[in-house]
Amino acid sequence: MRAGRIGRGGTRSECSQRARHDFPQFQCAPKRLHFYYMPHCGWILLGEDDPDDILFIKRAFDSAELECDRVVARNGQEVLDCLEREGKFCDRPQGEPNVIVLDHRMPVMDGLTVLRHLKEHPIYKHIPVVMYSGAMTRQQIDQAYELGVSAFVEKPGDFDTFIQIFSCLGLFWTRGNVHPGTFATH
Repeated sequence: MRAGRIGRGGTRSECSQRARHDFPQFQCAPKRLHFYYMPHCGWILLGEDDPDDILFIKRAFDSAELECDRVVARNGQEVLDCLEREGKFCDRPQGEPNVIVLDHRMPVMDGLTVLRHLKEHPIYKHIPVVMYSGAMTRQQIDQAYELGVSAFVEKPGDFDTFIQIFSCLGLFWTRGNVHPGTFATH
C-alpha cells in the first residue's frame, strides 16, 4: 500500500487516483461534502441550568456561525415540556430539534432520566441526544450509552477547548447529521 505517498505532493487528481486504487471501498464516496451546502439547520434544544454554561455554549454556537434557533430548557422537565410545546414553549420552532444537548446534572429531572423518557417515546426516540458533564462516573456514562445517547462529551476545563468542542458539536449535529425528523414538516 502506498498510503505514505498520498498528500506528499502530486496533483489533487493524482492523489484521488491513488486513493481510489489503494482504498477501493471509497470508490463510490462523493467527491466533496460541504457542511455549508446542507439544506437543513433546524433548531437545537439545550437542557442546561447553569447560566455560565448556557452563555459559553451559545458563544460556541455563535463562533461556528450556526444560523439555527436555540431553545434553552433549564431543567429536565422543561426539556420534555419543550418537545410537547407546553407552557412557555408553545411558540418554540416547528418540528423536532436537530439535536438535544443535555447536561447530566439538572434540577427537577436529571439528564439520564430525561434520556430514558426520550428513548421510550415513539417519536422522540429518533432525536439525537448529546449528553455532557464534568462529573459523571463510568457507570453513568455506560448507562447513558445503554439508554441510547448519541454521544457523550466530557466538559473541558479550559474555555478555548470548551468553545472548540461545542462549536464542532453544533456544526455536526445541525449541518452534517441527518436523522429521521430532519426534513419533516409539521
